[in-house]
Amino acid sequence: MTSLPGGGKVFAGQRDDAFYADIGAIFDLLAIRKGTGNQGGGKDFFAGYAVHAIALQIPISQLDTKSHVVGVWATTDRQQVKVHNGHARMRWSQVSRLGNPLVNEVVIPTALKDLWNHWTPSRDKYFQRFYRTPILAKVMNQLYHLGVPEKNRKDLVSVLLTGVNDPKLNYTGPTLADMLRVNLSVPVTPPSDFSRLGVLGGDLQGWPNGRRLGDDVVDIAEQAVAGALVGKKVPLGDGVDGPDRPRLPVFPYETDPASGYANEKSK
Repeated sequence: MTSLPGGGKVFAGQRDDAFYADIGAIFDLLAIRKGTGNQGGGKDFFAGYAVHAIALQIPISQLDTKSHVVGVWATTDRQQVKVHNGHARMRWSQVSRLGNPLVNEVVIPTALKDLWNHWTPSRDKYFQRFYRTPILAKVMNQLYHLGVPEKNRKDLVSVLLTGVNDPKLNYTGPTLADMLRVNLSVPVTPPSDFSRLGVLGGDLQGWPNGRRLGDDVVDIAEQAVAGALVGKKVPLGDGVDGPDRPRLPVFPYETDPASGYANEKSK
């Protein structure tokens, strides 16, 4: 861990994976192990795994804007090599990006994932139709007959592409762009009022207003696609409601990785 000029901190190293989800089920055609799955019955795919983490702690004063809302996304590039007449040419090419969790996995169709990953958020208007008519909503109805609204989903465009403006929360303007938006003026939620469902649970500091390690993004996303923001309350989820190990109360928040010698994944 290293201190940064201006009061920030940076950490780089191995950490326990603080996220939690029943990936094996939800990515298998939205399979749900127990009922509608919002409480219990799931299997945490991330339990017991560690990650390579880069964590930054930055004073709000260094990021704040007039509206107090900022939008962020991350990209991954890799080198491409082309050989012509014995001469190699190398360049960096963007191969993935991430703003809001699960967009690439459940909103963007398979045939366009590579294109979406290669472009920047400034071109996301091209993908708007997949937010307005989400594939996942149709799948929910086919599998579980939930009566989920399948068309004209302006609510998902607002949440994922512009930020929420009514009520005013984390709106960044009319430009459609997949960014993780956070309103820096929203106070930190005390532990007694924390909701893993974030904004859907009445906790305005949670996703989609930023993303905390404890936010249950799978349950939030499934319930939002099912129509939670337009009056359709369906208690969907993957049945995993928290991590296998408690997070640290201080920076870098993700706890120490499990011992490799004590690995229990083979059981």
